[in-house]
Amino acid sequence: MTVFTFLIFSQIGLFAQNQNESENENLQNVLTLKEIDNLILETDYSVALIELSNYLKAYPDELDFVQKRIDKIMKARNQYMVLANNLIDIMEREPENAQKKLEIIAQLETVEKNPTEEQLQFIRHAKVAAQFTHYRAQFRRIVEEASTYTNGGEYSRAVSHIQTGFDMYRDEFYEEYPESVTSPVTQTVNNISNLSREFNLLQDRLRNAYNAFINAVNTGNYQASINAYENFNSEMENFARVRNSIYSQANNLQNTFASLQRQNPELTEASYLPFVFRFTLGLENNPSSGIIGSLDTLYKNYVEGAKPVVYEQIAKISFDKIDDKNIDTVQMRDLPTRNLENVIDFSNLALTVNSMYDKLQFGTKYESEHPNYVRSMEYAKNVATNLNTSFDALEKYQNTNEVLKTIVVPENPVDAIRSEDSYALQMIACSREFDSCATTALSLLNADWFVSYSTQIEENKNQSRGQEKNQTENEQNVLEYSRLQDYYSVLNKSIYDACQNASSLQWKNTATYFATASKEISDYYEAEYKRADELLANHNPQGALDLINQIDSGLQRDADILITARDTLLQSQQSSSENSFSQEESQVVESVNKMNGFKTASNQTAQTCNSEILLSQRAYNEAELRYNQALNSFRQNDFTNARRNIELSSEKYQESYDHQDSESLRQESDRKLLALGQQINDAENRIIVAEVRELKNQAKNEYYNGNFERAENLLTRAKSRWAVTNGDDEDEEIKNLLALVETALSMKTGRVIPPTAPLYPEMSQMLSIAHQFFNRGESLIRSGNRTEGVEVLQQAKQKLQEVQLVYPLNQEASLLTLRIDQLIDIDSFNEMFERKVASARENYKIPSSRQTAYTDLLDLYEIRPSYPGLRDLIYEVEIEIGVRQRPVDNSSIVRSQTLTRQAQNMVNAAGNNQDRLREALARLDQAIALNPNNDAAILLKDRVQITLGGRASVVLASADEAMYQRAVQELQRNNIVGAYALVEQLLQKAENRRSAKVLDLQKKVRALL
Repeated sequence: MTVFTFLIFSQIGLFAQNQNESENENLQNVLTLKEIDNLILETDYSVALIELSNYLKAYPDELDFVQKRIDKIMKARNQYMVLANNLIDIMEREPENAQKKLEIIAQLETVEKNPTEEQLQFIRHAKVAAQFTHYRAQFRRIVEEASTYTNGGEYSRAVSHIQTGFDMYRDEFYEEYPESVTSPVTQTVNNISNLSREFNLLQDRLRNAYNAFINAVNTGNYQASINAYENFNSEMENFARVRNSIYSQANNLQNTFASLQRQNPELTEASYLPFVFRFTLGLENNPSSGIIGSLDTLYKNYVEGAKPVVYEQIAKISFDKIDDKNIDTVQMRDLPTRNLENVIDFSNLALTVNSMYDKLQFGTKYESEHPNYVRSMEYAKNVATNLNTSFDALEKYQNTNEVLKTIVVPENPVDAIRSEDSYALQMIACSREFDSCATTALSLLNADWFVSYSTQIEENKNQSRGQEKNQTENEQNVLEYSRLQDYYSVLNKSIYDACQNASSLQWKNTATYFATASKEISDYYEAEYKRADELLANHNPQGALDLINQIDSGLQRDADILITARDTLLQSQQSSSENSFSQEESQVVESVNKMNGFKTASNQTAQTCNSEILLSQRAYNEAELRYNQALNSFRQNDFTNARRNIELSSEKYQESYDHQDSESLRQESDRKLLALGQQINDAENRIIVAEVRELKNQAKNEYYNGNFERAENLLTRAKSRWAVTNGDDEDEEIKNLLALVETALSMKTGRVIPPTAPLYPEMSQMLSIAHQFFNRGESLIRSGNRTEGVEVLQQAKQKLQEVQLVYPLNQEASLLTLRIDQLIDIDSFNEMFERKVASARENYKIPSSRQTAYTDLLDLYEIRPSYPGLRDLIYEVEIEIGVRQRPVDNSSIVRSQTLTRQAQNMVNAAGNNQDRLREALARLDQAIALNPNNDAAILLKDRVQITLGGRASVVLASADEAMYQRAVQELQRNNIVGAYALVEQLLQKAENRRSAKVLDLQKKVRALL
């Protein structure tokens, strides 16, 4: 719907509404046509239409007159539509033509005295949009023109021009807000105008004060410059006050607008207050815009204009040439101290000028044209100030040269070093003076502020030559003071070089003077402390401690002498800077380092000695304690604790000797430990012989009963218990019985699936299914359904074959297979049965077929135990393969008895002869092997084993214990070869070959080789 159509409809609606309402009015109050014409002239068309309606009702005959007036009204209202459509066309085709839009809006406002609400809203929105576009263009134009005036130096014109825009949106603002809002705003805007006029008035005075200051500085007269500056500074303060006040007033307008926005969030910046404070403050991206921009530009131009003038005054101050050739002869009274005062004075003045920016509140949009200006002025002041320090160093250097001429060299420097040595003290004093002067000069040359500034100046020059930077970037760099800087650099370099040369000569003479005596002193102490270290290394801390206490008495005195000599040499600037000593200087430093090392090593060695002595005593005390505990445990027949404590005692004795060796104590402890160890072993061996006999008897019974696993466990326990007191010396009975049991067990391998087997659940399930098939098939055959029964039995065999693929010797699967074959075809089964028996009879002597043949016989016997000759065959096979012992024949019994009698005679004649007893023991083992039931041989064997006692070594001798510990350490370091060599060395002794821990270590080492 177009605007035109919308307005026509609204007019018709309004006319109809007014017409309906007018019907209720009193017809007696009808206006005349002339009065209605006056309403039309006043553009009060809505009322005129109502009155014409009333008039027509009163005078229906005058319809023509009424119609003419209605047509006139509609024609006028049609003109409103034309203007409205023209306005819309301009908005679409010329959106920036704010002037034309405002003219049409003004015409629309005069078309009708009382327009409708829709018309008023249309005019209002159009006017706001047109005004914003118009005022924004006007704002940009005024700001840009004023900025041009500012940049051209026409500051007053710029400020006045900006104020021409203060009326934008003003009428609307005063129409919309009450006096409580508009009155403070009016006062603020008036304040800005008054302050702007005040600015115009003070410009001449400020310009004159600035020029007077510049002229005074150019004369080079510091006092005149200070006087002129005070007036200039006063005018700048007044100027800053005006500027700050204007800024504050603009901030007030900004705050007022923010408050109004909080009350009415729909309030936009297209209004009076934002335009005024932006005209005042200017734009962020244009530093010279606005009243503040114009004032700040003028302020900045004065400050930045004065700064280079003061700098030029400093830069042109001259200094006389100086170098290392005249450093000795220059007169102190000829030094340029007055020029330095001028540099410091004008540097302070320059810093004061730069600080004028501090007068501007609320900040400024300008950055300094010389951002390094403060640094540059501080640098000039630093150079001038520190040159006074250089002058002091120069004077000290010259005075020290005069003192050197009066010093006398002594005839005997070696003797003099331990006395009050005035020569050395004087030489050192002069050297230190030279060093001090050189240090001062070098610190001045290497000061961060000087080095960094000099580097920046050099970069400026390189940039200028290479033209790699534009002018703006070059202006950011520091300022140059070629005369001042050259004088500073050359003077300090000359002082440094001269002092370094003088100091080097003096320090060399002093070093030569100290060298001989320092070497002789340090060599003596080195030899003595080496002796102490050797004693400590040989596990004699007490001897080392006694020697240290003896030689420490003179160490501190001589060390202090050499330290003093060393410290004086280390202050040599040449030595420290070049990090190089002459031969004589190196000798002194080396001797001092040795003496310091002797003091540290002496204390550390003494501490180590005391610590070693204490640790040795502690370990010895604990060894004694553990020995007594072992003795008590032995007396109480607590052999386990006795063995543990005697082992701990041995380790602690060895630990004690590792700290403080003592041959007498070592021999005594070895005697005690070895004797007690043998007593423990012999006493426990009596018990172990009985325990092992009982375990062997039980194992034989279990073996004869077919409980091979139980027999094996019993024999393993017997073997382990036997090793406690006999080490690796095996008992022949245990060995033979284990062979039998292991053979029997090997024949059972794979016969039964243990529950721990990985496939136990699957195999058990298959066997269970096979049994179910078997039971069903057997039932079917018995009921007469043989065909189906055989099919089911074949399924059972298939399951059993799956089990036998994994466990081919499984007894349950084999037996069930045989029963199935027996049910399916008894004739074929009988033939197969005979073939298997015959095959087992032929193959049981072949090692590779022995187990299969034996298990087949067992399974066949399970099916037909009455089969002729099968039981005897199984008996023969078990004897042959070692599952069953062959019955003792008479000849074996006779031979066993003969060996027993021989052994008895040997025992009777042996007494305590170990070799004879062992020979008897060997014969008894033969007798028992021939007849396991030879009780006489068994009893005599146990008695001989008790008499022989335990052969295992409970503890090692201290030297062997030390070697054992070294072997353990080498193994821990992964030095397997070294550990192996030590173990083999230990095993060369017979008693060590019976030590359980040595043999265990041997196994570990061999496993890693």
